[in-house]
Amino acid sequence: MTVTGVSKLPILTLPATPTGFNRSLTKEDWTLIENVEANIPFRVSAFSLELIEFFERREGLAIVGDEMKKRSKALKAHHGQKLAELLLLNQSQIPREWRQFYIAFPATIWQRQDDRRLLIPYLGWFEGQWVLYFGGLERGWNDRVRLIRIIK
Repeated sequence: MTVTGVSKLPILTLPATPTGFNRSLTKEDWTLIENVEANIPFRVSAFSLELIEFFERREGLAIVGDEMKKRSKALKAHHGQKLAELLLLNQSQIPREWRQFYIAFPATIWQRQDDRRLLIPYLGWFEGQWVLYFGGLERGWNDRVRLIRIIK
């Protein structure tokens, strides 16, 4: 697995320690299945992030979310919705070069009650801003998707 040549985020000054989600899907009758926020220095005042690629050379067009999740752990890039929401609050600091990618956060998994699908949060650039979306864990994630790793 390789690290992309995309630039690192500048140092971010964090708001107060998050106590929950800004967008909790429990209000939409979804169930939180998993939420791991290990390795996020929410108690320090600032940290840096880098985008990393999780595709291996000569891989097909897409991989399923379970494999992305496994790789995110191996790459120390296993982060969830709280980090995604923190980025949304500080989106003016996200480098322009990152707009060509979707940024996945496979450490948070929601389940919709109507069809029992498992979904993970991801950020995408849309109409001049970063937006928080939720995509199916079982769907094929392509090479335009990246993960985030914390640089200490």
